[in-house]
Amino acid sequence: MLSLTSNIAIPLFVSNFITITLIVFFGRDRSRQRAAYRDQIARLESQSLKAQMNPHFIYNTLNGIQSVLMLKGEEMANQYVGIFSRMLRKTLDMSSSDNMTLAEEIDYIQGYIALQNIRLERPINFSVTFETKMNPEICLIAPMLLQHIVENAIIHGLIHQKEDGWIELKIRHTDDSLVLNVEDNGMGRKAASQKLKSNVLGKDVHKSHATKILKERIDVLNYIYKTKSVFYLEDILDKGKVCGTRAVLIVPKIMAKK
Repeated sequence: MLSLTSNIAIPLFVSNFITITLIVFFGRDRSRQRAAYRDQIARLESQSLKAQMNPHFIYNTLNGIQSVLMLKGEEMANQYVGIFSRMLRKTLDMSSSDNMTLAEEIDYIQGYIALQNIRLERPINFSVTFETKMNPEICLIAPMLLQHIVENAIIHGLIHQKEDGWIELKIRHTDDSLVLNVEDNGMGRKAASQKLKSNVLGKDVHKSHATKILKERIDVLNYIYKTKSVFYLEDILDKGKVCGTRAVLIVPKIMAKK
């Protein structure tokens, strides 16, 4: 009797074991497939958001050509178009790349500010400060993250100033993070928000989608690369008075392979 029970129990145990193993295996396989699909969707969303950022820049820059031609003449308009054409080539190159060097991003920002200085009545002074020792030629960053922060600083903080504006990019790094502060001497977040509301009530309306797209893109990049990039804005205070805005971007430190 015991022998018969054993003969039945052993095959039953083996059968159950195989069934459970197959369920676990195929369950894990489906989980891997779902994770792969989610990663693929996230990468497509990231590409889509980057594609939105590029036309956003191009649209705003093309609008500037007409104002330069009308206000500053053909010679300055030609200079504007020359700088823009070089930046457009860089923009197209960046569209097909996941990363660029920090040096390339800084060069891109300098070109963008050069365009703005042709168009605006008051020049914007731009400077870069490396607070810790590093080589920007081998440090990598996702394309056009900083450019859109600078664009927002100009549009919402500096363009309505009655004095010369300045933007300073401060860069430092820790063991695993790159910390980028974009500081300006604009009107500050509250005054800029009030200015935007008053413009909405009037005829001069400007809708900037750069910050929203930037935050969405950072969220997607965090999901894809399992990172914890952070972006936020804060007021710069001097004796309790708002004297500008600081945009803080913290991303993983990635070094190019030699």
